Amino acid sequence: VYSLERIVAEIQNGLDFLETNLRDIPERHRSIRAVFEWTWGLLTQAERDVFMKLSVFRNGCTLSATEVIAGATPRILQSLISKALVYRDQTGRYFLHELLRQFGEEQLYHLDDVNHLTRDDHASYYADIAEQIMSNQLSAKQGEVELENLYATWYWAVDTLNIDLLWRYVSTYGIISYQFGYFSEMKIIYDYAIDKLSLHEADYPHLLGSMVYVSASLYAYLLDLDKVQIQISRGQALFAKVDWTGARREIVYSHYHLALAFRRLDYNVSLRIVKQIASVLESLDLSADRIGLTMQ
Repeated sequence: VYSLERIVAEIQNGLDFLETNLRDIPERHRSIRAVFEWTWGLLTQAERDVFMKLSVFRNGCTLSATEVIAGATPRILQSLISKALVYRDQTGRYFLHELLRQFGEEQLYHLDDVNHLTRDDHASYYADIAEQIMSNQLSAKQGEVELENLYATWYWAVDTLNIDLLWRYVSTYGIISYQFGYFSEMKIIYDYAIDKLSLHEADYPHLLGSMVYVSASLYAYLLDLDKVQIQISRGQALFAKVDWTGARREIVYSHYHLALAFRRLDYNVSLRIVKQIASVLESLDLSADRIGLTMQ
């Protein structure tokens, strides 16, 4: 009845598309949802808990991530693998088939507190991963495979207005965009954050300004110079009443992206900002600060 493209779209919209109207089929085989629900009913509570939490990952995860975020044990993971609910690839990453992931995510959404806590844990875990990628503590190959998880945690932090996490993300993701050359993709997520934070501009002007400066540097690399000027002007207005050289270090770091943006407009201004940043960095204790050490 449908084209292949339409079938793909319907499956992406939900599990209930995959069902049959044939009569001589056992009830538990009449739809993909029925198959999953039958299997779900056979799991122990511990297996259900781990399976639900694994649904927050995108493009798989490491063993460490399953343990920290989903509370997985070797025994539970092996049980889920033997029941074909989880698979482990040749690199050692753990995956859920996308249809199974959707089903697990539905179960997680039914438990609001568990869902929120799991996604907060996921976001915090990948804030640390992002800093490891940015500071080259993870290889490019290890880092690039985690980008889908980074995007997912960014959107969660923005949607829940997790300000502490967003301060950790603001410069980190910008640097990662330069490492991997994913400027268009990162531009989208920064623009999303800017749109959301603009509704709370009075409460978080400097976080918003920092996001805007990183966005300006991304637009500069993409050679959209009109947008660069718009973003720079907006950021400068948001920082008009703050001495950024004496502000929190994340603000100092965001001005590095302002310097990158100005490179396309006025090299001398860019150089002046870089010198200011270097001067401020010299006065900070960066021994335990991955972002600061990377900037340095």
